[in-house]
Amino acid sequence: MEPIEVFQILGIEQTKDERALKNAYRDKLTVTNPEDDPEGFKRLRMAYEEACRYAGTPDAEENEEAEPTLEDDTPAGQWVRGVRKVYENITDRCDVEKWKALFEADDFLSLEEEENCTTYLLRFLMEHYKLPTAIWKLLDEKIHIVQNAGAFRERFPAQFVSYMVHKCESGEEVDFSEFRGAEDADYDQFLQYYDRAYQALQEKKLQEAEQMIGCGMLWGLPTLLWRSAVRPSMKKRDRPQKPLLC
Repeated sequence: MEPIEVFQILGIEQTKDERALKNAYRDKLTVTNPEDDPEGFKRLRMAYEEACRYAGTPDAEENEEAEPTLEDDTPAGQWVRGVRKVYENITDRCDVEKWKALFEADDFLSLEEEENCTTYLLRFLMEHYKLPTAIWKLLDEKIHIVQNAGAFRERFPAQFVSYMVHKCESGEEVDFSEFRGAEDADYDQFLQYYDRAYQALQEKKLQEAEQMIGCGMLWGLPTLLWRSAVRPSMKKRDRPQKPLLC
């Protein structure tokens, strides 16, 4: 189970705070009856156990290699700063040409810096992983995520690498072209609420789904049209009576 999915199930932001994990687990237990929903209960327990294991892993700053930050003035640091700039603007994030330009930059094409840029990029993606399918495909073309998955797993969390491989092979289910809102809005936060809403819909918990969608709207985030929020795999009878995102 990937960390992203783990914390979606627990309904909280990613954290290593054991008290927060325990409280989230207890809260979910109040609405997850093992007799009524044995699969949901099993998934919840697995998520909690995975979160506890995650909480016991060393923090990223303990890694000896330099982290990509905006204050890093190395060539790779300057390059990943451009990645951040593209990512933080939703229009640019969806623009394949903007990403191609990054990979055509001298820093990335440099034999001395290409590996460093790739490392910085992957570390950036560990925290910023909401990308359209076309961008995942381009990333795979440029840094060969699927082909190099084995080598990447030796340097990065295996679950993170598996997540990237899945996105490169299967694509992103969200249609980013449906977003409406400010270009610099917090779309990642919105997508976290979206994922939790979808999970609740899959588990037939419509009230919880509506609550998650309401959280996204109250957060002041952009609207994602309902036709993209309800994925094709859902049967018509499972959908709420009226659109919750419109």
